[in-house]
Amino acid sequence: MPASSLAWSTIDPDEFVERIGAVAPDVSVTPRNGRFHASVVMSALKEIDIFAIRMDDAVVRRLPLDYLSLTVPLTGAFESEVSGRLSAIDPGTVHVSGGNDFYLQTGRDTGRLLVLNFSGKMVNDHTDDAG
Repeated sequence: MPASSLAWSTIDPDEFVERIGAVAPDVSVTPRNGRFHASVVMSALKEIDIFAIRMDDAVVRRLPLDYLSLTVPLTGAFESEVSGRLSAIDPGTVHVSGGNDFYLQTGRDTGRLLVLNFSGKMVNDHTDDAG
């Protein structure tokens, strides 16, 4: 199935939440230091959503959902809550979240993030098939 893609940019966190909410619901964004900017390229496949995001100075929270999410910093680290404390997630590493709250904090130099969301149904179907 061909992917549907969409590219956009905003300085309004409410617009970001509204537009990304079509494929990643229950996301909230809070600007840090009184400013916000995000550039997004989104592609949606049948059960996988792919995002390339550049978001500076923001806190992103997401409620638990039925999907597995991989977030990869491509240029610059971000911070995420891991085991109740903030930890740096550096380029070349992957942050995995699924079925729990998600917290991500970007800074001025975070740079680009690659995000892959896999539907819970797809993950469950494949892990069930593996035995």
